[in-house]
Amino acid sequence: QNDYIESLENQISKLDRKLTKLKQITTNTQQKRVEATSNDDVIIPVATPSIQKSRYDVILGEVEKVTIDSIKQTFDARVDTGAATSSLNAIDIEEFERNGKNWVRFHLSDGDRATDESNWIESPIIRYVKI
Repeated sequence: QNDYIESLENQISKLDRKLTKLKQITTNTQQKRVEATSNDDVIIPVATPSIQKSRYDVILGEVEKVTIDSIKQTFDARVDTGAATSSLNAIDIEEFERNGKNWVRFHLSDGDRATDESNWIESPIIRYVKI
Protein backbone atom coordinates (compact mmCIF):
# COMPACT_ATOMS: atom_id res chain seq x y z
CA GLN A 1 0.00 0.00 0.00
CA ASN A 2 2.85 2.38 0.82
CA ASP A 3 4.49 1.52 -2.50
CA TYR A 4 1.22 2.32 -4.26
CA ILE A 5 0.93 5.66 -2.43
CA GLU A 6 4.55 6.47 -3.27
CA SER A 7 3.99 5.60 -6.94
CA LEU A 8 0.95 7.91 -7.03
CA GLU A 9 2.97 10.71 -5.44
CA ASN A 10 5.70 10.15 -8.06
CA GLN A 11 3.13 10.28 -10.86
CA ILE A 12 1.72 13.53 -9.48
CA SER A 13 5.23 15.00 -9.31
CA LYS A 14 5.95 13.98 -12.91
CA LEU A 15 2.64 15.42 -14.12
CA ASP A 16 3.32 18.62 -12.19
CA ARG A 17 6.74 18.97 -13.86
CA LYS A 18 5.21 18.32 -17.30
CA LEU A 19 2.50 20.89 -16.66
CA THR A 20 5.09 23.47 -15.59
CA LYS A 21 7.11 22.76 -18.74
CA LEU A 22 4.01 23.06 -20.96
CA LYS A 23 3.07 26.36 -19.31
CA GLN A 24 6.59 27.64 -19.93
CA ILE A 25 6.48 26.57 -23.59
CA THR A 26 3.08 28.23 -24.01
CA THR A 27 4.31 31.46 -22.39
CA ASN A 28 7.43 31.50 -24.59
CA THR A 29 5.32 30.87 -27.69
CA GLN A 30 2.97 33.71 -26.81
CA GLN A 31 5.90 36.06 -26.17
CA LYS A 32 7.41 35.20 -29.56
CA ARG A 33 4.09 35.96 -31.24
CA VAL A 34 3.86 39.34 -29.52
CA GLU A 35 7.45 40.18 -30.46
CA ALA A 36 6.85 39.14 -34.06
CA THR A 37 3.73 41.28 -34.44
CA SER A 38 5.30 44.30 -32.75
CA ASN A 39 8.25 44.24 -35.17
CA ASP A 40 5.94 43.96 -38.20
CA ASP A 41 7.84 40.85 -39.23
CA VAL A 42 6.32 37.90 -40.97
CA ILE A 43 4.35 35.83 -38.49
CA ILE A 44 5.25 32.18 -38.56
CA PRO A 45 2.57 30.06 -36.92
CA VAL A 46 3.89 28.03 -34.03
CA ALA A 47 2.08 24.90 -32.96
CA THR A 48 0.97 25.04 -29.35
CA PRO A 49 1.55 21.70 -27.64
CA SER A 50 -1.64 19.86 -26.84
CA ILE A 51 -2.24 18.74 -23.30
CA GLN A 52 -3.36 15.15 -23.08
CA LYS A 53 -6.47 14.67 -21.01
CA SER A 54 -6.28 12.14 -18.22
CA ARG A 55 -8.38 8.99 -18.39
CA TYR A 56 -10.05 10.25 -15.23
CA ASP A 57 -11.56 13.63 -14.56
CA VAL A 58 -9.46 15.51 -12.04
CA ILE A 59 -11.59 17.96 -10.14
CA LEU A 60 -10.28 19.38 -6.91
CA GLY A 61 -12.50 20.91 -4.29
CA GLU A 62 -12.74 21.04 -0.55
CA VAL A 63 -13.91 17.43 -0.17
CA GLU A 64 -13.14 14.71 -2.70
CA LYS A 65 -13.93 11.02 -3.02
CA VAL A 66 -11.01 8.67 -2.34
CA THR A 67 -11.25 4.96 -3.13
CA ILE A 68 -9.10 2.38 -1.36
CA ASP A 69 -9.02 -0.54 -3.78
CA SER A 70 -7.73 -3.10 -1.29
CA ILE A 71 -10.91 -2.83 0.81
CA LYS A 72 -13.20 -1.64 -2.00
CA GLN A 73 -14.45 1.41 -0.10
CA THR A 74 -14.84 5.07 -1.00
CA PHE A 75 -14.40 7.86 1.54
CA ASP A 76 -14.72 11.62 1.68
CA ALA A 77 -11.29 13.23 2.01
CA ARG A 78 -10.30 16.85 2.49
CA VAL A 79 -7.89 18.21 -0.08
CA ASP A 80 -5.19 20.54 1.22
CA THR A 81 -3.35 21.91 -1.78
CA GLY A 82 -0.64 23.31 0.47
CA ALA A 83 0.19 19.95 2.01
CA ALA A 84 2.41 17.19 0.66
CA THR A 85 0.16 14.51 2.14
CA SER A 86 -3.51 14.05 3.01
CA SER A 87 -5.21 12.17 5.81
CA LEU A 88 -8.21 9.93 6.40
CA ASN A 89 -9.93 9.07 9.68
CA ALA A 90 -8.34 5.87 11.04
CA ILE A 91 -10.02 4.10 13.96
CA ASP A 92 -9.40 0.89 15.94
CA ILE A 93 -5.65 1.50 15.56
CA GLU A 94 -3.53 -1.45 16.74
CA GLU A 95 0.27 -1.52 16.61
CA PHE A 96 1.97 -4.90 16.26
CA GLU A 97 5.28 -6.43 15.25
CA ARG A 98 5.81 -8.44 12.08
CA ASN A 99 9.23 -9.84 11.11
CA GLY A 100 10.95 -7.54 13.59
CA LYS A 101 9.30 -4.41 12.12
CA ASN A 102 6.60 -2.20 13.62
CA TRP A 103 3.28 -2.42 11.80
CA VAL A 104 -0.18 -0.99 12.32
CA ARG A 105 -3.67 -2.27 11.52
CA PHE A 106 -6.72 -0.05 11.47
CA HIS A 107 -10.13 0.61 9.99
CA LEU A 108 -10.98 3.69 7.97
CA SER A 109 -14.16 5.36 9.11
CA ASP A 110 -16.59 7.29 6.98
CA GLY A 111 -19.19 7.40 9.73
CA ASP A 112 -21.72 5.49 7.61
CA ARG A 113 -20.34 2.00 7.08
CA ALA A 114 -19.83 -0.49 9.91
CA THR A 115 -16.35 -1.92 10.36
CA ASP A 116 -15.78 -5.66 10.25
CA GLU A 117 -12.94 -8.16 10.05
CA SER A 118 -12.81 -8.01 6.25
CA ASN A 119 -11.84 -4.37 5.95
CA TRP A 120 -8.77 -4.12 8.17
CA ILE A 121 -5.88 -2.27 6.59
CA GLU A 122 -2.35 -3.32 7.58
CA SER A 123 0.79 -1.37 6.80
CA PRO A 124 4.34 -0.97 8.08
CA ILE A 125 4.82 2.15 10.21
CA ILE A 126 6.84 4.67 8.24
CA ARG A 127 6.54 7.69 10.51
CA TYR A 128 4.40 9.24 13.22
CA VAL A 129 2.49 12.42 12.41
CA LYS A 130 0.27 14.45 14.70
CA ILE A 131 -2.57 16.27 12.95
